[in-house]
Amino acid sequence: MAAVAAAELLGAGLLGEVQEENVQDPQPRDVLGCERIDRLLELFRYPSISSSYAGQEAHWTADSDVDDNLKDDITPKQRPAVIQLSSRSSSSFQSSPGKTSLLYFLTALCLLPPVHGGKGSAAVWIDTDARFSAQHLSRVMRSILRGRIQEQVNESTDLNTAQEIESTVSSSLAQLHVIKPTSSSALLTSLAQLPTHLLSSSASFNLPIGIIILDSANAFHYQDRQASELARLSSYPSMAGPSTATSTHSPLTPPTSESVITALKAIQSIFDCTLAFTTRTTVPSSSAHRSFSMSNNQHPTSLWTSFADLTLHLTRLPIPTFPHSMTLDDCLRDKRRRQQALATGRVRVSVDLDSAGPARRNQLKGTAGAGFVIRANRPGDRALLPTLSKPQINPKSDLSDLSDLNPVSSSKMSSAPRYTTVPTYSSKILVRGTPDYERCRRNNPTADTADRYPQEIHVVESPEDVVVALKRATELGVHVGVRSSGHIMNLPMIHQDGILIDTVNLNRSVDYNPKTHEICFGPSIRVEEVEGALRKVKRFFPHGHAPTVGAGGFLLAGGQGWFVRGWGATNETWINKIEIVVPDGRVLIASAEENEDLFWAARGSGLAFFGVITRFWCATIRPSIMWERTFKFDIRDKYEALMTFFIERGRDTPRYRTDLNLTIDYPEKYDPAYTTDDIPPNRTLHMTLNLLCYTDTIREARTLLSAWDRMPPAVRECLIEARPIEERTFQEVFARKRGFLGNAGKDRWQINSIINHPDVHTARLVEGIKPCMLDLPTRTSSVFMCFVDIYPDEKETCISLPQELYISTITGWTDPKLEPAIYQPMRNHYRNAFSVANGQYITELDVNNEDANCKVLTDTALARLLEIRAKYDPNELFPNYKKFVQTHDKINKLEAQAKL
Repeated sequence: MAAVAAAELLGAGLLGEVQEENVQDPQPRDVLGCERIDRLLELFRYPSISSSYAGQEAHWTADSDVDDNLKDDITPKQRPAVIQLSSRSSSSFQSSPGKTSLLYFLTALCLLPPVHGGKGSAAVWIDTDARFSAQHLSRVMRSILRGRIQEQVNESTDLNTAQEIESTVSSSLAQLHVIKPTSSSALLTSLAQLPTHLLSSSASFNLPIGIIILDSANAFHYQDRQASELARLSSYPSMAGPSTATSTHSPLTPPTSESVITALKAIQSIFDCTLAFTTRTTVPSSSAHRSFSMSNNQHPTSLWTSFADLTLHLTRLPIPTFPHSMTLDDCLRDKRRRQQALATGRVRVSVDLDSAGPARRNQLKGTAGAGFVIRANRPGDRALLPTLSKPQINPKSDLSDLSDLNPVSSSKMSSAPRYTTVPTYSSKILVRGTPDYERCRRNNPTADTADRYPQEIHVVESPEDVVVALKRATELGVHVGVRSSGHIMNLPMIHQDGILIDTVNLNRSVDYNPKTHEICFGPSIRVEEVEGALRKVKRFFPHGHAPTVGAGGFLLAGGQGWFVRGWGATNETWINKIEIVVPDGRVLIASAEENEDLFWAARGSGLAFFGVITRFWCATIRPSIMWERTFKFDIRDKYEALMTFFIERGRDTPRYRTDLNLTIDYPEKYDPAYTTDDIPPNRTLHMTLNLLCYTDTIREARTLLSAWDRMPPAVRECLIEARPIEERTFQEVFARKRGFLGNAGKDRWQINSIINHPDVHTARLVEGIKPCMLDLPTRTSSVFMCFVDIYPDEKETCISLPQELYISTITGWTDPKLEPAIYQPMRNHYRNAFSVANGQYITELDVNNEDANCKVLTDTALARLLEIRAKYDPNELFPNYKKFVQTHDKINKLEAQAKL
């Protein structure tokens, strides 16, 4: 009996040590001991289990013939984490902004014992940049230890504690191995010998390897390039006669990045350790020829990026220059604050979502975060370790921020964002009063959701689901609204007690026909998804400029797509046919050959359209290269000169394949030090010109944008920054757009716009829109203006107003207490600009307030639209057309009064 009892006791003890795990359990998060980066690694390396498997029991089989495809459904053991820290600089010798400081912090956490928040592991630092400093690392470790000890004892450190700190630092540093290769060949040799050294009895390590640092991966780029050139020259036949060499490979040829990465992978497989490496991209000078930048000798940054699980971009936050309007006394008063900002050395760390791969990019946008800000102080400063600045939204992303940069604690992941482009709901039909209903109702780019509540929200996935929703609305006798992405900020699709059809899951893919070069997609596919799909098949289609805008609203409104000046609105010539569910439940194809009236109405009626679009078929062309030239000006008292310069030079620029844009904003809009809606004290406004074109060569680009070489003295004296023509990608522009019109949790937006009248002289136009351009009511408000040069044929499309310039003001705020007063200032300004307007862009017609509304179609186009609408929607399921009629009647009366 005693033996049985002892066996039971032993069995119970062993069972207590067993930890049950499920395939849906989260993967380990504590990789580096740095909560922010560990959370990002978790998101990028351990994708959440598909919702289709949620709640299902895992069934295991020992059958050796199990389908290999099923292996992907089981989360495998991930290879050790690989992190890339990247930055851009104008010089190959320029100091990396904050990357090494962040590496010091990660290394310190790796080396320090667990009792002080570290990992208690060994580390290897490969110092190819010859910048490693053990003194710097020890200072970081002391700073962490002081903070930890003070948290534990809640009092200042005494002499004994100081001795304990030094002892801990010394013992931790003993677990660090530093390698200083001086060439790529030496680096590869060191990597080959490293496992043998670390595993030998002579090595001083007695702990597992936690992290390997490579600072930096492209340190020998120019050295290798020279060696490659020498090797290439040595392979040429000599002047004396044919070469007798039998080998095609020169011993002078340096190792490739592939071989270095292969060696690093081998080391990781042996020691199961994290790898962190840095890269630096050198911005080419204006004289650099494109063929040089695209040569085979360029450092293959993309290869290193594809190797990394997580890529973080580090950018030093600029210190604003003194505005010209500031007096000397103002500058002196501002001196200390600017010196403190400079000494702090703030660096923004942003997440490269492209490194996640296209399949999960949209999911990560809602959870990965915009990054964080660290302070990379000068050597000798106590606070060398990165510390979090006030939580901010990255100007280059519309994603939510993460929590503090701290060693891992028990805190939970941040809650789901308010707005996401890939939401999931518990049902296709959401009823009022349920959590999913309200979450769906509020899932709009602006947090300012109107107090209107549909009876039901139908999250449709097929034309059949749309038919069900329309039938339900007919039974209830209520109105219908349709949402593709919700970027019409006054939310005309939400009707009180109506039916909201959300198309977020309707044909959410891009299909490409390689024979016809035609693409097919649903109404809620986002601009960035279309661009990504086209990039894979090497085709181009003039999609929108803002990455999260849905195709449905973009194309119904007309489509001010890329390079619109040359080929007109996207819906004029690029749409081949459309699949539409009309109010009586029929699923129709509309094109130039069938249901022509429906095809005409769908292209330009915008929010007044009377059906639900389920698919578009559009044409594509061969892609080219996008180029950009930029200017930034301090407006001061030179508004008239600057605005006239933009308008006149734009008219001098060829229309075909050019895209000319102007923005005005406060520079503090993007400064994380500012967190309120208040207008900055200095009220300085900057005007930025982003001038783009789409050509095969930089020579063609210079020709297309040559009109901007001529700059009057009054304009030149306001110039802050000018960048020469340089190659640009759509992804880079999308990143910029995210900050310009972000969709974070608190962002609230109102957009007002006009289209200039072609008969109004430039001087009168510039004066007429001046308050709209300069009287920005909040810090985050902006002006956006661009040349569109759309001159449509009313016989072909509903879009009918001539459009030269699109002129808009985006009012931004975060404090709901500013409402409703915040709406009115810009409404008044745009109402006063009616005299220089030919109409407004259809997406900015405000269904909530008539003050700033003006015509969106010609009177004859509106009359034809109403006739077609009555044919297809006699029961008026779709009521927004009434707003068009009200606005047109108002403007016609005003015009009649003006003629008296």
